[in-house]
Amino acid sequence: MKKILSLSFTLALLTILPVRGEGYYLTQHYPEAVEAWKEHLTYNPGSVATYFNIANAYAYILKDDEQARDYYQQFLDKAAEIENPTPQLNEMVITAQRMLQPPGK
Repeated sequence: MKKILSLSFTLALLTILPVRGEGYYLTQHYPEAVEAWKEHLTYNPGSVATYFNIANAYAYILKDDEQARDYYQQFLDKAAEIENPTPQLNEMVITAQRMLQPPGK
């Protein structure tokens, strides 16, 4: 019974945390969105979109280039593990690669 409850709790977190992050983002609570997404990664470290969301928040809104670069790189590392990427993921990869280029290139 404890295992079932634990599994149910974990599944609920996997569903709620990214949605909570998006809710914070849409209501312009950007630091809270990033924290919710980071918490989501503790339960689902393979969520490539979450790394991309965090990177974008740092790059475009929170203006933290170091954190943005770190999360874009983590995104690219995770995306490289996907065997059959979707067109949307391929676009995200191109964006992340562009964001990691030195200025002026």
